[in-house]
Amino acid sequence: MNDVGPRNPEAYKANIKTMLTRIQEAAPTTEVVLVATMTGNPDWMATPPERFPVYRDVLASLEGPGVVLSDLTATRQWLRKRKRHFDLTGTGVNYPNDYGHRVYAQAILALLVDSEAHDRTPKAALSVSRHRPGCSRRTTMGLSES
Repeated sequence: MNDVGPRNPEAYKANIKTMLTRIQEAAPTTEVVLVATMTGNPDWMATPPERFPVYRDVLASLEGPGVVLSDLTATRQWLRKRKRHFDLTGTGVNYPNDYGHRVYAQAILALLVDSEAHDRTPKAALSVSRHRPGCSRRTTMGLSES
């Protein structure tokens, strides 16, 4: 979220790519989960909501063997159709409250579950986009409208 402020997605991509390269050089079998952050307060000029998908797309472009994306940007956009910003934040600005942290945890943990071995398709309205490390194909659980 803090990287959205400077409004430089190219520098952001270069920094993340450098970190991924260093990780892969030091420990080639390490799997990495990139997290596209939830959006901040839409009324705060430091976190313009239209910038978050740009940074999410930068992270998505870095996906590859052992590198996957957890798209909390899309999840937050979906949640905002049903919830107010202040229902999801602990500070009113950008930090998640306990509910927001739970959404982060569910999204990241969903990546660690083998969807082929366990039917974990959510029956509730909230689900997350997910990509399984090591998979050759991208799997997505859609955001249910029910």
